[in-house]
Amino acid sequence: MKITELSIQKKTKGRCNVYIDGAFVCGLDNFTVLKNGLKVGLEISSEKLEELQFESERDKALNYAFGYLSKYRKTEKELRAKLVERGYLVQIVDYVMVKTKEYKFVDDESYVNSYVETYKKRKGSRLMKFELKRKGIDEEIVSNIEVNEQEEQEYVKALIEKFFRNKEMTKENVQKLYRHLLSKGFSYDSAKSALYQVMTETELDDEE
Repeated sequence: MKITELSIQKKTKGRCNVYIDGAFVCGLDNFTVLKNGLKVGLEISSEKLEELQFESERDKALNYAFGYLSKYRKTEKELRAKLVERGYLVQIVDYVMVKTKEYKFVDDESYVNSYVETYKKRKGSRLMKFELKRKGIDEEIVSNIEVNEQEEQEYVKALIEKFFRNKEMTKENVQKLYRHLLSKGFSYDSAKSALYQVMTETELDDEE
């Protein structure tokens, strides 16, 4: 294999395109090119080229991942998918995953705890577990999610009171609300108990 062309990339500063035997093979950062003495006419093995790609891409990929995660908290699966989408080599992706987990930039257990704290007042544990599994969180981590039953009833009660703030408590509206609560992942017992409590309190207020 022979390098037949090295050309500066127009869209990405500090990088150049490498052509082997007349065909584009990869992009490398200029530092890697200079450091390893790459030039037109140089014979190079596929193994050496892969090694240089890894050297060139790993820091770039790691910096991208750190920047991406500083803006959006993601699961391991989501970060891996994003890196693959950007075209990084499997070895690069694996390297970045190890480093981001090592620095705790990616931590699925911490992600789950934060997710539950953020959404537990709006979503039941069934829905949260479903969504977290879809995000690629390990089944064992998801199964540990626990929301206190009494607390959940209070969250449901607050949602019910908000729902009826500008609505009449008709049979149709009660059924509509009940279906909505179930769709949000709250348990049948929590929904029924909280709904009964709100209806009872409303009847008492009316009597007074």
